[in-house]
Amino acid sequence: MMCMRRHVHVVAFALAVAGVLTTLAADKPVVVCGTAGNYTANSAYQGNLRLVAAGLPTNISTSPGLFATAENGAEPDRAYAVGICRGDQDASACQACIAPTFKDAQDLCPYNRGATIFYDTCLLSFSDRDLLLSPTNSNDEVMRLYNAGNITSDVVSQFNAAVYKLLDAMVEYVETIDSVRRFATGTIGFDATYPIIYSMVWCTPDLTHGQCRACLSATVAQMPYTFIPNTQGATITGLRCSVRYEVHPFYKGVTMLQLTGTSPGVLIHSWIFPFCFAN
Repeated sequence: MMCMRRHVHVVAFALAVAGVLTTLAADKPVVVCGTAGNYTANSAYQGNLRLVAAGLPTNISTSPGLFATAENGAEPDRAYAVGICRGDQDASACQACIAPTFKDAQDLCPYNRGATIFYDTCLLSFSDRDLLLSPTNSNDEVMRLYNAGNITSDVVSQFNAAVYKLLDAMVEYVETIDSVRRFATGTIGFDATYPIIYSMVWCTPDLTHGQCRACLSATVAQMPYTFIPNTQGATITGLRCSVRYEVHPFYKGVTMLQLTGTSPGVLIHSWIFPFCFAN
C-alpha cells in the first residue's frame, strides 16, 4: 500500500485495508515519526516547539502561498517547522486542515523530536534540524501512496504511457507559472473506461523555477520504480514537492493544462493561464 523508510502511523482504516489514496481526508493523516530521539516534558526543546506551534498554522493559512516556516530557540534545542496547504485550497480550507497538525503529530509520535504529518490537502513537519536546507525531497519525510484499483492488463502499457506524458508535461508547465502558489493541475484523455486522467504537481514557493522543476522531475522519475505498473492512481509527496495522478477528479478549480490523446504518441496541448487567489 505504501513505501516508507521510517516508522509510519496510518490513521485511516479504509486506507490501511484498501490502499485507496482518496480515503485520505482532513481527519485521517499519515504520520512519519522521526528517528533523532525524544525530548522530555518541560524541556527547552518542548518549550521552543510550543512557541513554534502557537503561530505557524495561522501564518500558513494567511500566507498568499499557503506556506510558512518557523524556528525558535538556541541549538541544540532549536525547534524548526514548515507547513504548506495544497494550492487549490482557500485560506479557510487551509486553516481547517493545518490547525490540528501539531497536536495530531505529537499525539501519534509522543515526545519525538521530529515528525511529518500528511493530510490530503496539507502537510506539516517539525524537527530539531533545519528542514529546508535541500531544494529536493528527503526520503526521510516522504509519503508514497497508491490507489488499489487496477487498470486492465490489455491497456496497462498505454495507460502508463499516457500518465507519464501528462506528468512530464506538468513538470514543464509548472516552470512557466509566475505565481506565489507554485502548483498546477492537468488532464489527459485516455479511453472509454478511463476517459480522463487527472494530475496535480506542486512545489514550495521559496524554490526557484529551476529547483522546482528538478524536484518534480526527480519525483516523477521515482514513480515507475515505486508503484506497481497497473495502479489507477499514485502520489509521492515530500516537503519540497509533490506529484499525484488519479482516474477521477481530486482537486478544486479549473484544469490548467489539458492534453487530448488523439493517437498513440500524439497529444494536443491546451494551456490555461493560472488563476489568481484572494485570501
